[in-house]
Amino acid sequence: MMIVSLSYTPNFHVGFDKASRFIVLTGIAIISPFFLLETPARMKRFFMTFVILGILVSLNSFAMLGGYERLVAPSGLTIQLGYMVAVAMTIVWFLILPDLPFYKKFVVYICIAIFSLSLVGSGARSATIAVFICIILGFLFNRKLLIDLPILVVLVFLSLFLVEIPSASYEYLGTLKHAGPELLSFRGTLMKLGMELSCEYPIFGVGIGGYPFYSPDPNLYNWAHNIILEISSEMGILSALTVCGIIISSFRETIKQLWNRNFKYKKLSYTVLALLIIGFITMMNTGDINCIRPVWLYMSLPFILRGMKN
Repeated sequence: MMIVSLSYTPNFHVGFDKASRFIVLTGIAIISPFFLLETPARMKRFFMTFVILGILVSLNSFAMLGGYERLVAPSGLTIQLGYMVAVAMTIVWFLILPDLPFYKKFVVYICIAIFSLSLVGSGARSATIAVFICIILGFLFNRKLLIDLPILVVLVFLSLFLVEIPSASYEYLGTLKHAGPELLSFRGTLMKLGMELSCEYPIFGVGIGGYPFYSPDPNLYNWAHNIILEISSEMGILSALTVCGIIISSFRETIKQLWNRNFKYKKLSYTVLALLIIGFITMMNTGDINCIRPVWLYMSLPFILRGMKN
């Protein structure tokens, strides 16, 4: 549908760039894991790179501590920092922490404290919600984590008390409880336009990259702030339903593995389920299908685990 929609998109250059990046770059993220992550050891090493990257971007962001502006990733984005840290923290919580002997856990506790500072400092609301859900989920899968909880709570709150987090970070996180009318109006307008275009062009959409063309300000209103609405408005409702089917299939496969008592790689499945949850929340709160490239990768992982051999 991306290729077909290039024939009628109102902005061919934007559409061609968007389609090309998805087919080539995002396509690599979707397909390459099937060739590179064939064994449990490779997948664990792959997950560890997320943890290492999380530590590096966190330490890099600490240069902004004590200021007013929220912490950012090297790219300059606060949301990206929040999600990179959320993924790293979740992998540590599900894959690394449970099986460590107690005397080795303090290094992991320090890493989680570092991640917590970056997460709060970024002010990333969706990432914070996703981490909270995954932590609760971890208790359901592994009751041993309840032993670590009091130590982690004390360490994290002590870190937040001692370190000067920018006030803008707390203010932005505070909008979770009291969202301002301007914020709700802005996002509501973006999603409303996506729904209107989906209803007006339900079969083919307006064409890949065509959403900004119909917005009142192409520089500001350049995506629908929701992946499903973005796809339905630009490539039709059927395309959006197809993506919904892929998401459901990924969750369904992971849950089947968790219910299977004979499945050997449940710890990896726990981690994949947590990543899918983070990815789903990301998809519901962003717009450009290429800016969430890791999420498309996460949806491949359950099927890799299904075919994995010793």
